[in-house]
Amino acid sequence: MKEAWSGSLEKIDDYRWRIPRSFDPGMRVPGVIYADENLLKSIRRDQAPLQVANVAHLPGIVKHSLAMPDIHWGYGYPIGGVAAFDMENGVISPGGVGYDINCLGGDSLILHNLGYTLRIEEFEKLWPKERIACLDFKEETFTNTGMSHFLKQRPRDEVYKITTKSGRTIIATADHPFYTEDGMRPLKELFAGDSIATYPFEGVPYEKPCGETIVTEKDVKRILLGLEKDSRGHGLEQVLIHLKKRNLLPLRYDSPQLPYLLKIMGYI
Repeated sequence: MKEAWSGSLEKIDDYRWRIPRSFDPGMRVPGVIYADENLLKSIRRDQAPLQVANVAHLPGIVKHSLAMPDIHWGYGYPIGGVAAFDMENGVISPGGVGYDINCLGGDSLILHNLGYTLRIEEFEKLWPKERIACLDFKEETFTNTGMSHFLKQRPRDEVYKITTKSGRTIIATADHPFYTEDGMRPLKELFAGDSIATYPFEGVPYEKPCGETIVTEKDVKRILLGLEKDSRGHGLEQVLIHLKKRNLLPLRYDSPQLPYLLKIMGYI
């Protein structure tokens, strides 16, 4: 935001400046910026004070919308913005809690917890119901997780392409963190020769399965009746009931249960 702030500021003392509620009728409380006169000159160079006023619109805000001396343009809140909210009528704003926008290129391969890979852009329509493989840094174990949001936007920072000695490549913004021997470090702090962690299993390319049937009720009857010397009991009937209850009959290539059955077969 290069446009300079030209709004009203009232001097409270040598280190505090007030944005009065009269600046915008929607403000529920005044804004207060902590700075001396010299620092205030640089603060006026962008529209961060406007964000202080915007925060003052939020429901349940208490007393003031505050800005510390490091104030500059942010996401909704200014960077350096502070506000308190009433427990019953207030809100929690992502812009106030804080978040980082670090991105991967749309062609980046994401490992699904079932062992196949999809490009990240292909998750745009799938993410609410899918789970991806990841590393639990606290427990130092491989695990999986769902996705709480999917955000697509043009990069706001420099974009880099990393190529590892093993031949893997990835495109990411400068602030995207990578796991190194010194912990998580943003890409812009990495140099040729640095080591980064990679997942040992690369996965297999995803192919949409067809709806062809693999196992039918008739197949189960034929196999089990051939194994049982005495078919007068209720064993076969019970097996069919349980398989149908779990939606395993008929079993098709696109049945959601099939990947889990294949995993079990692999372990066995």
